[in-house]
Amino acid sequence: MDIQKLQRLTEAYITDTLSAEEGVELAKMLQQPAYQLSFKELLHTQLHQQTLDLDAPPGSSLERILQSLDTQIQQGNSVRRTPLLLRWKNIAAAIIVLVIGSGIYIFRHQSKKILPISQQTNVVREILPGTSKAILTLANGTQKELGTADNGLPLQADAVLLTTPNGGQYQAVLPDGSKVWLNAASGIKFPSSFNHKERKVEVTGEVYLEVAQNPRQPFIVNAGGAEIQVLGTSFNINAYEDEAVLKTTLVTGAVKISMAGHSRPLRPGQQAVVKPMKGEGEPIIVQSVDPGQVLAWKNGLFDFNGLSFEEIMRQLGRWYDIKIVYENNIIPNKQLAGEMTRGVSLNDLLKQLGELGIHYKLNDRTLTVLP
Repeated sequence: MDIQKLQRLTEAYITDTLSAEEGVELAKMLQQPAYQLSFKELLHTQLHQQTLDLDAPPGSSLERILQSLDTQIQQGNSVRRTPLLLRWKNIAAAIIVLVIGSGIYIFRHQSKKILPISQQTNVVREILPGTSKAILTLANGTQKELGTADNGLPLQADAVLLTTPNGGQYQAVLPDGSKVWLNAASGIKFPSSFNHKERKVEVTGEVYLEVAQNPRQPFIVNAGGAEIQVLGTSFNINAYEDEAVLKTTLVTGAVKISMAGHSRPLRPGQQAVVKPMKGEGEPIIVQSVDPGQVLAWKNGLFDFNGLSFEEIMRQLGRWYDIKIVYENNIIPNKQLAGEMTRGVSLNDLLKQLGELGIHYKLNDRTLTVLP
């Protein structure tokens, strides 16, 4: 993170000296959740003479201030402090491609203004996106809640399990120095000290790992019945129980994935798709992928490209901690593609989807998708 640049741009915004070009640069930075948090803290510090409730629901001073930023950037004006909505809540929500039959509708913030958002009368309260939170389980069974202040820090020596709930994600450092990022509803189980010939961990959900190099002590990951052997590398594992396959994507280094007597090596940019064993045949399929798309979640984005409508809904369910149901068990025959920031509230996201012809009802934390 470039905090100094963020501070400079924030100060320019506060003092009415932020140019349109700098405003675009600031808006891009605010697509990332880490920058969003720092920006709020800077506003708290620099606007201490104003009465701002930065955690208030939409319509608050912060929302109004940042809508002005968005509006004036689009108009090409120098950015002023006129209070109004946060660009990072809308900027990537417009980068959606909807394919319905043979019609293709493309919305890009670079060339078009944000689409008007229709009113959603059945939403009772705002459902916010996920945050940095996790549960740390110690060797004696004691559990400790972790939050933003602990994010990215080394785990304490007697820790054995790190899990995230729906609506949470987390980064930590394992006892051997390996770095781990957990997506929502994910977990990693590990020994309190890696003092054996092998470093073995067990993963559920979606986890990205940057393994500390130690050729004399191989790193082994067990996930969904598969085993991934590592020396020193970075890779992503998607092993959610409600997904049809397990996916391991290699970013750097080399790994070998094994299951049911079959094994395949991976090169950077390749993904192993492991299917449940059903009779004879190869359970591991290797394909080339874009690691950036796979790691979109880690970088604060949804990337819907190539995903089915159901896969997208499952991602939203985990991140916003909501239940997804389909009326009459009918799944709409629609496809979404493109990128969207994970920093938007569910309500804003649904309004954008409503503009694209996706109908729904939201009752408390149950989202009913209509045919």
